[in-house]
Amino acid sequence: MHKLRTLPIFHRRSFRAAMLLLFPLALCFLTEFAQSQDLGSLMEFTLRRMGVVAFSYLFTAAIFWAGSLLTRRPWVGGLTIAVLYMTAATVDYYKTQSNGSHLLFRDLIMVRSISGLGSFAKIYFSPILMLCCLGTALLILLLWCCDIRFSHHFGFRWLLSGAITWMTAFAVCVSNVFLPVCQVFGVDSTRAHNTFSEEERFSNNNLISNFVVSINQQVDSAVETPKDYSADTLDRLIRSSIETEREEGRPAAAPEQESRLPNLIVVMSETFADFRTLDDDPRLDQVYAPFDRI
Repeated sequence: MHKLRTLPIFHRRSFRAAMLLLFPLALCFLTEFAQSQDLGSLMEFTLRRMGVVAFSYLFTAAIFWAGSLLTRRPWVGGLTIAVLYMTAATVDYYKTQSNGSHLLFRDLIMVRSISGLGSFAKIYFSPILMLCCLGTALLILLLWCCDIRFSHHFGFRWLLSGAITWMTAFAVCVSNVFLPVCQVFGVDSTRAHNTFSEEERFSNNNLISNFVVSINQQVDSAVETPKDYSADTLDRLIRSSIETEREEGRPAAAPEQESRLPNLIVVMSETFADFRTLDDDPRLDQVYAPFDRI
């Protein structure tokens, strides 16, 4: 294997520069192909949504360059992101086949280990997936053969890698920045409220861009815990409310009523769907009449 590194082509600056620039683009293509497993639809999407492809490339390139600068050797950074991308493509494809939904950032929050990704879908290798994995391995081999090593001091590389990471995270997580960026590249950033709207957004973005959109929406919709929020705080508020009622002369609840917990009825979104949003058939109004009265 080390004899491959001695070939003249791997020591040419033009070839090394081409590998550093084209590796993220090739990885994006292999990842999307592994997920869709349909070359025709992927090529049609690429020609129709060039802006989204450019967005995916820039995001991937930012991660690749940040990892390469941090580890000094691009093949190490490339290997790391390649494993993550191919794992995401594999899980998303079989997750879609099994339950019709796509891999989103919120799914990863519930995963406690890498092996937990398998709980989202039945994962097995298909010929196309194996072809994409071999293609990705070939890209890593080419990077390894180039033997590119950044000679800058670690402090400078760490600073530059941190700057790229911070700018990427800022652009993705801050909606005031992210939404205008999506408009420039034509990325669909609409919120998905059900499987139908999620599938429509995915068809406009494909895997990588859709996952980045899910990161932004997950961060944007995060619920902040109020200050001093705890069970003891709630108990103090309840006791304070009861004491206030007694001081104002209002009848206090009986002891057995004070400890009685309220009944909460929760209607999950998966248990009800208003299909009138999909069809204007007036007969549906009769079906949903009891719900409308509520």
